[in-house]
Amino acid sequence: MPWFLLLCYLAVSILALEVLSKSGWRKLRLLKLPFLAASFLLLFLLLLALKDIGFAPFISTTLFVGLLAAAGKVKVDYRQRGFTPKDLLILREAGSMAGALSPKSMRPLILGLSLSLLLMLAISTEASLPELPRGAGFLLFVLYLLPLWVWGPRLQRKVTVYETGCLLYFFLYLRDPVLLTQTGKESTWEAARPPSIHPPSKRTHELPHVLVIQSESFFDPTLLGLSGFSHDPLENFHRLEEQGRPFTLATRAYGGGTVHTELEVLTGLSTAFFPKDATVFSRYLKKPIPSLGSIFSQSGYRTALYHPYQRWYYNRQEAYRLLGFDAFYSRTAFPPSPGYLPDSLLQEALLEALDQSEDPLFLFAVTMQNHAPYRKPAFSHQITYHGKTGNPDSKEQFENYLQGLRETDIWLGHLTEALKAAKRDTLLLFYGDHLPVINQDPGFYQDIRWNAASFDSHPWHYALSKTPALLWHRGMQPAKRDKPVLDAIFTPGILLKEAGVPGPEYFKRLEELRLDSGLEAFFREFLVAGGLFFKADVAEYTRIHKQLAEISQEIFYRLDPQWTRVAPDFRIY
Repeated sequence: MPWFLLLCYLAVSILALEVLSKSGWRKLRLLKLPFLAASFLLLFLLLLALKDIGFAPFISTTLFVGLLAAAGKVKVDYRQRGFTPKDLLILREAGSMAGALSPKSMRPLILGLSLSLLLMLAISTEASLPELPRGAGFLLFVLYLLPLWVWGPRLQRKVTVYETGCLLYFFLYLRDPVLLTQTGKESTWEAARPPSIHPPSKRTHELPHVLVIQSESFFDPTLLGLSGFSHDPLENFHRLEEQGRPFTLATRAYGGGTVHTELEVLTGLSTAFFPKDATVFSRYLKKPIPSLGSIFSQSGYRTALYHPYQRWYYNRQEAYRLLGFDAFYSRTAFPPSPGYLPDSLLQEALLEALDQSEDPLFLFAVTMQNHAPYRKPAFSHQITYHGKTGNPDSKEQFENYLQGLRETDIWLGHLTEALKAAKRDTLLLFYGDHLPVINQDPGFYQDIRWNAASFDSHPWHYALSKTPALLWHRGMQPAKRDKPVLDAIFTPGILLKEAGVPGPEYFKRLEELRLDSGLEAFFREFLVAGGLFFKADVAEYTRIHKQLAEISQEIFYRLDPQWTRVAPDFRIY
């Protein structure tokens, strides 16, 4: 009987963990039986190890399962990924964003978790563990973890949390190394003309201002069809698409990960080579590396970065200094306002800086207005969505999000009209950092038919990673072809090319790689080239991975004084 109760405890623990973290039963069919069996054995050995080192095994394991279920639900909802040990390093950042959690969506978790933990503890009072020699349980647990430590990084590229389950997924990421090698060789960088992606616009006057706006949770829902909306929430953006050069950005981010998209657009460095969801800014950026901030500075630009949030978040105040910017305008530089800073106030500050400067400026702005949650309408724009959403709460929150999206579009129109009338031309790059999470519902994009791919497939994750982007300035010749899909790492080269500013040799090599392979997007688990998907274990992926890793190693490890810079009077506002 004790053995039977032990099996019941293990089964209830694994089942509760999966159901609660995946918000229901539907996703359980994606679990692979070998991984499910591995999770049972792992939990059993964890009990033995805790008993061996003097902890109350069932109580400790029950608490661990409860915490993993709660953290796993949030991570699955917002990132479509499981909770990993490295997530423990950003608890401060996670705590500051706790207000984005939907109380209504968390209630089933709290209720289910309470009942599950009570049931687990009730079963454990009668269950017992086998008696083993002292130290044997802990040794067996460590021996079990050794293969996960050795082969975990290889398995990470092949399986998802829906296939492995949250418990095994957590331990698979005990070791998640940086996939770049420091060569120690001297730099071979040389000044190079930017790559020929688009023909340069003819300018007969001074260097333009350059403005990059990374818009929080910006995406184009009208790709579903305008007929589903009461009116176009992106009227100005769509007009600008006809005047400029639109493209689709592949970001590797969904629901969060602003800082990952930010790094890639600033540097051309792919975050796919770093531990999953670990931020390079806070964990790995310890010395200057080339970025658009340092590169524009070398061409006589004054540079500044605007992000109206806490300056300590992801160590941005130090990261921006190492990326070569002259100044950082954080939340304290703007007037007080309830909630996240509206785009209107941020754009007023940007226009004022552009208008008052006699020198060319490079300004990089990361907005906050449309950050989750979307529980209440923040603006008065009456936009309704007539299509299917599955959940009435999701429909309400989607329409609340559309109000903020419309407000962003209105101010984008004001901005571009002001730039048209300004004395100095301004080159604008505008794009979204990731798709929004609506109502903490990973199935939302299935319900509205945004994503037609099979759930948890490579095409599914790829579709969730793409956001709209636009390159524009007054007098620009509009694009004459369909919108291309470009990995975020290619955007710095495009921007430098259009601005007429020289940059490091590696941008030319990135462009050659893109043209040679047709690369659209590179992920740790797969890549997309020429519209085709290549898994991480095929020859084409290996070839591109090797070339991209060599370029990324050069960006990250070789400090070249020609392209790196730390401003001696770096200022934080």
